Order: sequence, then C-alpha cells, then structure tokens
Amino acid sequence: MDFTLLLFTVLLLSATDKVVGMVSDAEVASLIALYESTDGPNWVVNSNWLSGNPCTPGAEWFGLYEADDVRPCVDSIKSISFRGNGLSGVLPNVFTPFLHLEILRFVDEKISGQIPSSLFLPPRLHTLDITNCAVTSTIPSTIAFASQLTQLRLSNDPLTVRRRFYGTIPSAISRCTKLREFLLE
Repeated sequence: MDFTLLLFTVLLLSATDKVVGMVSDAEVASLIALYESTDGPNWVVNSNWLSGNPCTPGAEWFGLYEADDVRPCVDSIKSISFRGNGLSGVLPNVFTPFLHLEILRFVDEKISGQIPSSLFLPPRLHTLDITNCAVTSTIPSTIAFASQLTQLRLSNDPLTVRRRFYGTIPSAISRCTKLREFLLE
C-alpha cells in the first residue's frame, strides 16, 4: 500500500473516531424522534439539528450541552436543555439510550401529554426540570431507577393549563435517596 494512502486512511479513521465521540446511533435516533415529535422545524432555534453528529465541534445541535448547560456537548450528551424555544407536541418515550445524560430540562415550552417512563432511566440523571409546560400525568414508577436524581421539578403554566399532575406520588420515589429538591404543581 502506498505510504500516502496509508497515512490518509489513518488520518481519516482518527478524525472520524474523534467526531463520533461517545454519541451512539441510539442516542442520535432518540434525538431525531424528540425533534420530530416536538415540531423541530418550527423551533425558535434549531441550529444544526439533523445534520452530522450532534456534538461535532462548531456544528453542535442546539440544546445539547455539557453538564453546565452553557458549553456545547463535546464527546457525549450530558444535558438536553430547552427554555422558551417553541417546542410543541409530546415528549417521545426515547430517553433510555442516554447513558451520560445528567440534566434534562424543558422550561416554558408547549409540550403536552404524559411523562414518558424513559425520562427516569438515564443512569446519571440528577436534574429533571419540566416547568411551565402542559405535561399532565402521574409520575411513572420508573422513578425508582433515578438513583442519582437530586432535583425533580414538574409544574405547568397556570395561565394556560388548568390541568395538573394527578394521582399519588409513587412509593418508588423513596429509592431516590439523593433527592434534595422536589417541586410538583
């Protein structure tokens, strides 16, 4: 094999590996489902969605961050965070593949429907914040799997939604021994 071709192949493979990082195909498929079910084409900002790898430096998908909710994701998706970005529709039940997800935040959005049971399955999730939205349902029993959860905030916009969360708080919440903030309205 020609040395130049070999060098080109090695460089291409290392660049591809770096771009792909730790974002799995299952995570990308879940993100696409989120985009499609919440009317992604009409979000206020939907920069780079559906193009390339979600964490490619300089071309990151809007709303995907490091755990500080400020810096764009680098190798893995640690935060999915939207605030007043025009998301509408229902949250799909697709959050299981996010092994590095720590923060999941939907604030001041027009999302509605049930709380997907998979919201509580990412093993590193410590913050779940769905406030001023139109999501109404009971808290799924899968909350038992949210062993790292420290903050749980679930509330609806009182001016536009008369429905509230209903039912009893599942006893499985007792397994969330790190929970320090719990808001339910």
